[in-house]
Amino acid sequence: MSSSDLRPYHHGNLRDALLDSADRVLRAEGVEGLSLRQVARDCGVSSAAPRRHFPTKQALLDELAVGGFRQLARSMTDVAQNGTVEERLRAIAAAYLDFAANNGELLELMFTRKHVDSQDPRVVSAAGDTMAVIRKVIQEGQRDGSIAQRDPDELVLTFFTVTHGLVSLAATGVSEPAAVSAQMSAVIDLIFEGIRPR
Repeated sequence: MSSSDLRPYHHGNLRDALLDSADRVLRAEGVEGLSLRQVARDCGVSSAAPRRHFPTKQALLDELAVGGFRQLARSMTDVAQNGTVEERLRAIAAAYLDFAANNGELLELMFTRKHVDSQDPRVVSAAGDTMAVIRKVIQEGQRDGSIAQRDPDELVLTFFTVTHGLVSLAATGVSEPAAVSAQMSAVIDLIFEGIRPR
């Protein structure tokens, strides 16, 4: 590719432009279709240019996962500000479902160990921030007496694994989001039957 073949990017920041391109490719072709060469071509830069920011494809995938977890945590935080603890947890579940329905390939990337370095401190931290949103609401419920005094980490894990399993059905197209939403409501009813104080 000659310099005359390169299309200038207008994002002002090559790193962000590469991530935007990678997100588009991920949505269209999945992880297997994503390559540094392709995102470079999409941004109109040389095939070597991305390596200044992402030395390997793995580094690019990890950064996409970090961004996904941060986006999910922001969405959950935004809806968890008001209402009862139960209402806030239902809103968190709904936000997660909405994220999954609109970001299926990204969600798969975020939770597939073969694609993402689950030991990368930035990935661990970003994933932890997502869990922290749920933990905060659960602990507030324990303080106001609406949730049983059990290990909050166990309650977070229960809530997250159940909701994650359901949203994955929507993300993979196994079930329609509307159907999953109805199932989610019923499942959260069952969760609250189990975690309310006796």
